Amino acid sequence: PADVWAVGSYVTASGGERTLAERYDGRSWTVVSTPNVGPGPNQLSGVSAVSPTDVWAVGSYYGSGFDRTLVEHFNGTAWTIVASPNAGVAENFLMGVSALSPADVWAVGYRYDAKAYDLSLILHYNGTTWKIIATPHVGWDENLLSIAAVSATNVWAVGKYDHPPLTARTLVLHYDDTAWKLVS
Repeated sequence: PADVWAVGSYVTASGGERTLAERYDGRSWTVVSTPNVGPGPNQLSGVSAVSPTDVWAVGSYYGSGFDRTLVEHFNGTAWTIVASPNAGVAENFLMGVSALSPADVWAVGYRYDAKAYDLSLILHYNGTTWKIIATPHVGWDENLLSIAAVSATNVWAVGKYDHPPLTARTLVLHYDDTAWKLVS
């Protein structure tokens, strides 16, 4: 109750969008400085804390003509940008993150394919690097929005996908330490 994080973005006086992190100490919220990539829009959309010295935030930034994944880490003193992969050359967005330990962090979102359809995007951090993890594809315009890691063998991701004829459906995926599987 005395160490809570919230993330997002704010618009500068010149109209640019920049990352925002705030920390609650049990009495009040304080803005904590976060880095940004380049001059384009940057935003954070999810945060997860393992401890006061191990906090992860995810989102996206605009660079080289596309939105790209953005991962930031707080070590108890300052936020830094951590290199994260992107699937393909088009848009990539991270929406949610869940950290179990310093060596077991999951992030979810979506990416565009060559036809500009959204496809699920899941990243995993093993303590050294972030890697893209294969996911089942169930339709088109898949968007993973949130993730909850209960243990290393019990991770859930949720979102939505479109199914012809343009009907939005619930998307639930589960990881059991072997692979991600669709859950009805």
